[in-house]
Amino acid sequence: MVEYKSDPLRDVMKEHGVKKKDISRLDSNVKGLIAHLAEDSTTDHLTKISNRRSFDREIKNAISAMDRELYDVGEVIIDIRDFDDINNTYGHPRGDDALVAVAKKIVKSIRRSDTPSRFTGGDEFGIILRGKGNRGLYHIIFTLPLKTEEIYINVGDKKNPTYRNVDLDIGATALDRSWLGKQMEQCKANDKIDYVSSLIYDNVDQAMYRAKNYSKAGGKGNVVCLWIPERNDENLIKNLKISSGRYVPHIIEQDGEFSLYKLKAVRK
Repeated sequence: MVEYKSDPLRDVMKEHGVKKKDISRLDSNVKGLIAHLAEDSTTDHLTKISNRRSFDREIKNAISAMDRELYDVGEVIIDIRDFDDINNTYGHPRGDDALVAVAKKIVKSIRRSDTPSRFTGGDEFGIILRGKGNRGLYHIIFTLPLKTEEIYINVGDKKNPTYRNVDLDIGATALDRSWLGKQMEQCKANDKIDYVSSLIYDNVDQAMYRAKNYSKAGGKGNVVCLWIPERNDENLIKNLKISSGRYVPHIIEQDGEFSLYKLKAVRK
């Protein structure tokens, strides 16, 4: 073993004029860089909300913790209608304005326990919902089209503003932990959580595209297509009252496990 009569690190520091406080400052800078990189890998730069990586992680976390924390799980995918038309007609800066406006409305429309995300590089957003009881999850889901029905962006200039409405197509589901538990039990895949999270995403994504296809066929206003693997939720949804009972979900189309809804004002 080599024995040093002096401290090699101290000798190098002395040789190069490095002081202990410089090392402390360097340590602080490295920690700051690590924190920045961590945030950079999970946050969408434009909208300042989580990105797709966070979305995928959070749905798996929600499924793995549902029995321990006794909550049910919901998932939402939102698409900005005619987003390409906004970009092509008014330019990409106005498209960015639409993305930021939608992100802000989503954040204001959900709870702190929910996780909003933007799927970076596109016009889609995702939300992970956690709650006790499907009724509460459905209430959040149907609050979204109501609170986001008045999103406007300025497609003119500051002196002569011209506002355009931004509509959304929404696919969603609310799943109680007993149903999720059955899927986990029946799953033969090595990674059960990965399989179940992919199952949920694929069906909610399909629901979103069904909503989008309805809009392309001439449907107006924000619409919600639900993936309902357990049909006993239909009566719950039918009797749901939104915004102090002024609106109820009104079914438009139904196809197997998918049901398309719009909010309908209650006549007094």
